[in-house]
Amino acid sequence: MDESQARPEINAAITKGAIVDTVMLAVGGALWFATGELLWFIACFIVGDRLRAFACASRSVHAAMSNPTPPPLYQRRAPRAPLTPMKPLSGKGGKVFVFAVLAVLCGAGAAYMALVQRMPFTDMRVVAPAIGALWFGLRVFISLTPKV
Repeated sequence: MDESQARPEINAAITKGAIVDTVMLAVGGALWFATGELLWFIACFIVGDRLRAFACASRSVHAAMSNPTPPPLYQRRAPRAPLTPMKPLSGKGGKVFVFAVLAVLCGAGAAYMALVQRMPFTDMRVVAPAIGALWFGLRVFISLTPKV
């Protein structure tokens, strides 16, 4: 038996894709000659190429090429162990320290830009670190207050 006759569904898909591609090229050529815009021909070429690729990758081709039966149970992988989620940081000391350091660094950056670099207070290189310092300072305050 010839290889082309072995899988008629693959040959049908390739033929169908070639027909679609040819029709799209003809439509693109007609639009090109009618409007004078080469973009129509290029667009129809791209659309026809994608449609041809879709026709060749249809379900019938995948079904004919893939193994229809799953492997036996003894060849399957063992299931993974269940994933346990990480617990959030519960220690207040480290969290408060990190927030305090970030607040000081942002405040120092804002002060440096405003006082040493002589930038106006409304410049974003002064405002952004100042907002960060306020934000992290608020986080320190929230972390240190007792929960009611």
